Amino acid sequence: MILFTIMLVLVVLPLIGLSIDGGVAYVAQARLSSAVDAAALAGARSLNVGQDPSSQAANAQAIAAKYFDANFPPGILNSTNTTVTADPPKVSSYHTITMHVQASSDVQLYFLGLLGHPTAHLSAEGITSRRDVNVILALDRSGSMAGVCEVMKADAENFVDRFVDGRDRVGLITFMGTASVDYAATRSFKSQNPSLNDTIAQLRCANNTGSAAALSLAHQEILAAAEPGALNIVVFFTDGVPNGFTAGPATPGADPGFPLKSGKTCNGNSYARAYISNGGGMYDIAPQPISSVANPQLKNCPNGSLSALAQSYQFIPEVDFWADSSSGYTGLTRDASGNIIFSSANSNAVSINAADNAALKIRNDGIVIYAIGLGSNGGVDSAFLRRVANDPTSTQYDSKQPTGKYYYAPNAGQLGAAFQSIASEILRISQ
Repeated sequence: MILFTIMLVLVVLPLIGLSIDGGVAYVAQARLSSAVDAAALAGARSLNVGQDPSSQAANAQAIAAKYFDANFPPGILNSTNTTVTADPPKVSSYHTITMHVQASSDVQLYFLGLLGHPTAHLSAEGITSRRDVNVILALDRSGSMAGVCEVMKADAENFVDRFVDGRDRVGLITFMGTASVDYAATRSFKSQNPSLNDTIAQLRCANNTGSAAALSLAHQEILAAAEPGALNIVVFFTDGVPNGFTAGPATPGADPGFPLKSGKTCNGNSYARAYISNGGGMYDIAPQPISSVANPQLKNCPNGSLSALAQSYQFIPEVDFWADSSSGYTGLTRDASGNIIFSSANSNAVSINAADNAALKIRNDGIVIYAIGLGSNGGVDSAFLRRVANDPTSTQYDSKQPTGKYYYAPNAGQLGAAFQSIASEILRISQ
């Protein structure tokens, strides 16, 4: 009995106390760690609030503290002396923003206090990183978009709002027959005048679908940023298949444009620097303002249907204005000399092939493509857009290239969800 009593006091009760107090401390430590992690994530994700880096940093610190308090409120589990510190976000030379949160707290012990250990001091830290993001929006504003143009504009504006002014770089390409850089990629896309959303508000829809031109310009905008360490993204939206092919001076030694037949002239030149559409006709290559619905005809150049063009021009060049190949994904019809003849089928084919080649070049440079296809107008080619994005569900998926994703919106009412899903995905993988 004496031995049992001694062991009860010196061994059994302390062990029971250790197990109970250890359990309390373990639960408190887990709760503290979770609160710190939540604070670090919330702080990093809130960096889009504020018009400059200093205000964004202050907001991130405040949000982090609020999230910590919500997950580890004062007095929880009889804790005392709780402190939390959210450091200002740090930006590395590799365009990565790091949010660091650390906290400590004393938790009361019930049994071990009898042995001179009234509290356990706990500490935890949470670190989350977010890469700067370069995003180029390439928006289809062709004629088939006329009925849903306003919906697309509103959804694109909401998409832009998800990114961080002063941190991320966002730009805009729009395309009908030709494409144009309507808003050069900048980190001041919200604060400068006009803002990117001010520009999107001017957008009007009309005419053809020059997808290759849009992808090539988006590629140039990403390369101009010269930030390979950032997360570089092209978001390509369309409601149809490519049906515009642009030719003109590209690389040295390449065909300069659509070559004219003997005796034909185009502003005194032997070729036409222009684009063709599958509906026939050859149009001015010059980019059109975002508010324009014009497809300007070439002046003093042969024009008309595709069969009429065949009477004036020798063949369709092997490369487009950006040196994207006319052949590849879709088959072509050639003459006895191997030249691509003028036909509706060939016009469609070279438009698709050039877009496919432009997307390949983008991915080869480590740039991720997200594609959205709007199905309500009936012309979207989901298989092609999966290929453009290198979506894992594509039958031509290449695991050696950046993996993107294709989103199908059956109607305009679901277009916003597609844009927001892409924004969420971009922000998730930037963490």
